[in-house]
Amino acid sequence: MKTVDFVEPPSPDEALSVIAHLFCSLMTKLGVPWNAIIQVVNSTEKVRNLAEYIIEGCPSRHETDLEISNQDDCRSLLGDSFISIEDVQLKMGLSYSPSLTGVFNRNIPGICFLAPLRERKYFLLPGPSSDQTFFDLVNNHRIPVLVNDGEWFLEEEESFAKKDTVRSRVWMAIKTNEITDSLRKSWECQIKIIGSERPANSAEILWAMSVIYLSRNITIFDRIRVRSSSLASNGNRVTLGFISQNEDDRGAFIRIGRDTSSDDGYPNVGIPCFSRHLF
Repeated sequence: MKTVDFVEPPSPDEALSVIAHLFCSLMTKLGVPWNAIIQVVNSTEKVRNLAEYIIEGCPSRHETDLEISNQDDCRSLLGDSFISIEDVQLKMGLSYSPSLTGVFNRNIPGICFLAPLRERKYFLLPGPSSDQTFFDLVNNHRIPVLVNDGEWFLEEEESFAKKDTVRSRVWMAIKTNEITDSLRKSWECQIKIIGSERPANSAEILWAMSVIYLSRNITIFDRIRVRSSSLASNGNRVTLGFISQNEDDRGAFIRIGRDTSSDDGYPNVGIPCFSRHLF
């Protein structure tokens, strides 16, 4: 009777090394440039996206054959997760000139930018008709910000309110919930999670939250807060989050806050997943 020698299974590190080698070899044979593989490996956000795609079972990407040339194409692809210039004009009381609307139409993001948004629960929306500071937005009566007499963010020393801006000529994508595992972490840890993406400032987040709520009646960041890159005069980050107002059926409002701790901040403060398609 033939005997078979027992072979010990590889250690986790050895198995991981073999899998990594096979993966890189396969990608190279399929024509993926080496620098593209390195870009993924060096980006926390791209690694997370790859992990989500693998967990989904690597579905076919036939959408990449589609051509996106106007806002109707975006709506067909993204459904209610796409907010058009017409939606913004109607709900925000802003006016986009025909020439500016044409600029937005000519700069619709491509399919490679759009296809992942539908699967990962992002909204796509346009920037305002002109650059808007945080202060400009707060003073727009349609923006659902909770403002009481003597609000701290209206004080003169809060320079971020007149400095931080949401740009007009931009398509922006924002996820409907905070980045996974970003709660209960310091700002330094959170910006490492988002990788190379520039963190959103208070005006950008306020614009996105307001447009989505007024256009789709959806409150993103409800009962939590997300940090922005904006700095309050106390040296801490400006935070934003929805609170529900059931009294007198007043709807929902966005509350603006400040971190009260330089270490962990609020226990329910995360960071938003936010991307820009600038032109």
